[in-house]
Amino acid sequence: MTNWMQALMHEYFITEPLPAHHSELPRLTHRNRPVPLYKNFETCLKAPLSSLLTEPAFFNDAAAFSIFNRLQADPEPES
Repeated sequence: MTNWMQALMHEYFITEPLPAHHSELPRLTHRNRPVPLYKNFETCLKAPLSSLLTEPAFFNDAAAFSIFNRLQADPEPES
């Protein structure tokens, strides 16, 4: 068996969780609350569209990089 198969067969993934009363569960804190959505929304409305969009060249470079790495890992079989 490969390592990932052994890892998935660990008891952690097959046993039922122990029941817990809601008072025993951790409480969420709101200290690190993100900026409210309406503030970001107002900023987006006022920003120029070009600053919000990604340049198409970025996707071309990323796609070329992905294809290159895939070919390096699994070269096409020779006929």
